Amino acid sequence: MRGNYMLISAVCETKVPFSEVREYYLRHHGSESAAHQRALVRLDKANLQFGSWVHTDVPLATILEVMLPHHTHRNTAELIPPQGLTAKEAYGRLKRIEKKYATQNPRCMATLTHANTQPIGTLTLAEQPVFADENYEHMKHWEDHLVSIDGLHRILSILYYGKQDQYSTLSCYIGKK
Repeated sequence: MRGNYMLISAVCETKVPFSEVREYYLRHHGSESAAHQRALVRLDKANLQFGSWVHTDVPLATILEVMLPHHTHRNTAELIPPQGLTAKEAYGRLKRIEKKYATQNPRCMATLTHANTQPIGTLTLAEQPVFADENYEHMKHWEDHLVSIDGLHRILSILYYGKQDQYSTLSCYIGKK
């Protein structure tokens, strides 16, 4: 899938400084919570690894194949295992364990619901995992996919709430080597 993204976006991507990516995150998410602080650290690690950023629109079909990193909440049902899953695979897993997951992870489900009520905004992706971050250290089979750095709940909310028909492309910042 990443190869298809490369062909589609090569003409339309715009180089941007990392400061724009970071400022966008702060403007739309803030830095008050521990989760947002961890996300900012992850963004900084990504910048050290990639060093080059572009802004482009990515087709929804490619977004649904984005690799999502390990996602779990302290001793509860695991949504995404350490090796990662594509967005479509993660959605399938969520549907299979939905009742258990909603009971054990009401905050995560509330985040999905909140994402559904807000504009999707700009996602932050990369051409490979953020190797210095623990959520990516066991990721496998990412080579033909873009990888999510920020936007997991927003991507899943599109599938969970059946909004695929509302998007043909999504705005993305992409870290590149």
